[in-house]
Amino acid sequence: MLRRALPAAHGALDRRGEPRVRPVAGEEEARDGRVRLRAERLELRARRERREGLAQDERTLDLRGGHRGEPASEGAGGGGELRTRLAALLVVPPLVAAVFGTLCALGYLLVLAFGLPPRLGLPTWLRLAGVIVLGAGFGLFGWLLAYRGPVDLLVSTYLTFAKAVQGMSPSEPAGRTESLVIVGPHRCVRHPLYAAIIVLVAGWWLVLDYTFLLFAAGLLALWFNFVVAPFEERELHALFGPEYRAYAGRTPRLLPSLRGGRSGSTSR
Repeated sequence: MLRRALPAAHGALDRRGEPRVRPVAGEEEARDGRVRLRAERLELRARRERREGLAQDERTLDLRGGHRGEPASEGAGGGGELRTRLAALLVVPPLVAAVFGTLCALGYLLVLAFGLPPRLGLPTWLRLAGVIVLGAGFGLFGWLLAYRGPVDLLVSTYLTFAKAVQGMSPSEPAGRTESLVIVGPHRCVRHPLYAAIIVLVAGWWLVLDYTFLLFAAGLLALWFNFVVAPFEERELHALFGPEYRAYAGRTPRLLPSLRGGRSGSTSR
C-alpha cells in the first residue's frame, strides 16, 4: 500500500522535487481567453496591414491601371482603362466647355474695351463664305474622327490634363500607350483637332456676325499655340523621340498645309 502511494506522491512533485501545483479550472479558462484574445488581435492587425498594403498598391497604380514602370495585368488593365474612360467622359466635356466659355467671355470684354459694336455688319457674301468655312471645319473634324475615335480623343486629353494638374513632367508616359498614326489629317497639320476648333469658331463668327466670336477665335489660337500644344508636343517628343521630331520639322502646328509631312502623329 505504501508502494502504491509513492508513485502518486512522486507524480505530484516537479523536477526540482517540489510539489507540483495544478492550475485551477478558472485559471485555465482565463489563460485560454487571453490566448484567444491575443490571436484575435494579431488577426486584426494582419487584416489592417493587408488593407493598407492594398491601398498603397492602388495609389501606386498609374492612370491606365498598371503599376508604374510595370505592365498592367489583363484584369487590372481592363478595369483601369474603364475607369480612365469614365473619368474622361465626366471631366473633359465640362472642362472644354469651361475653357471655351471663359474665352468667349474674354472676347466679349474685349469688344466692350475697344468700343466695338456687337455686330460688324458683315456683307452677305462674306457671311455665306462663312458656311464654306464651317464646312471646312466640320470636314477636318470628321476626317480626324475617321482615324481617331471620340473616346480616344477624350482619353488622351484627360491623361494630358491630369499630368499637367499633377505637375508631372511631360516626359512621363502616365498611361499614354497609343502608337504613331501615319495617315489622315496629321499629314497636313500636327494638331488637327485644335485647328478644326479654331476654324469652326471663325466660321460661326462669319455666319452669325457676332464680334465676340472673332476675338474668341483669336484667343483660342493663342491658347492652343502657346499653352496647350507646346506642353503636348514635349510629351509626344518623349513618347516617340526622333520620329516625332522629324515629323514636327516638316508639318505645321495649327495652319493646315497640303505640303505637310507624310507621317502623322497622335497629337490632337
